[in-house]
Amino acid sequence: MEIQGHTIQNGEPSPTNPARIYNKDVFELMGNKVDLSMIFLSAERYALGRATYIVKWTCEVIANNLDLITLKDKKLMIRDIKGQADKGYDKPYGWDCDKRDWMNLLEILEKRVEEEEREVK
Repeated sequence: MEIQGHTIQNGEPSPTNPARIYNKDVFELMGNKVDLSMIFLSAERYALGRATYIVKWTCEVIANNLDLITLKDKKLMIRDIKGQADKGYDKPYGWDCDKRDWMNLLEILEKRVEEEEREVK
């Protein structure tokens, strides 16, 4: 199925080559890793401290897409999650189930950052 739009060829959007939707769950995104990583970081910051369904969903999406997030943004997420406890709120992470999701994501992020930093050395 084709739709009108842009796709990325050689890192540049091309108006002559339409974006493609391969099925309803797979698509091409216009942008680069830094752009997408910023969106994940924004989602993390939006959901942090909330007590809604969005916490679990955001944590799952981030954990399942770590390859799309820059090392710098992973480190910022770790800082954000750890720093949330210092804000003095009664329930800084939301409900207890939300806190479990954040602590699980924190563990996943820390492990991945450690692996990536080891690869650089």
